[in-house]
Formats: sequence, structure tokens, C-alpha cells
Amino acid sequence: MGVNIGSEIDGKGVSFTRPALIIHSIGSYLALVVPMSTKIKNVVGYLPFQWKGKSTSLCVHQIRIISQKRVLSRLGRISENRLREVKQSLAEFYDI
Repeated sequence: MGVNIGSEIDGKGVSFTRPALIIHSIGSYLALVVPMSTKIKNVVGYLPFQWKGKSTSLCVHQIRIISQKRVLSRLGRISENRLREVKQSLAEFYDI
């Protein structure tokens, strides 16, 4: 997602890549994404998430809209039911 500004989370490597869950595509140019982390934290803003048999976290406090040009590759897909559960958790976090 690029180099961080302020308290945003960085990715790794030269291009600061970070896995993220695409919540919604907005037209053909933008996407609403939630960055993922291998760090499991039991604090507000981190949602436990199982991905390919590994425990990860969705950093819901870092949700953002990005250009789809930033998406370098697809690492996999989740089911519609699971995506619906994540969206419900996001709605609860943001109290909407």
C-alpha cells in the first residue's frame, strides 16, 4: 500500500507490499481493502482471521480505499458467506 504516513502500517520489502482483503470493488478503478497482519493482537481494531490454515488478523482500523493498480496479485478467494461475516464485523466495529 506504499510507504506509511503517520500511524499507517507499512508493508514489507522495497515496494512495501502487504496482503489485504478486498471488501468491495468500487467501479473498475478503486477497491475498499482491509490490510492483513500475521500479528495476533487481542485489542480493538484487530479482527482474528483464518487464512489458508494460518491465524492472521484483519487490521480493521486501517481500512482504506486504494487504486486497483496497487493490487499486485491475487493470493486467493474467500466464500461469500465468510465475506458477509467480515462485513458484519466491520459494521459492528464502525457502529454502522
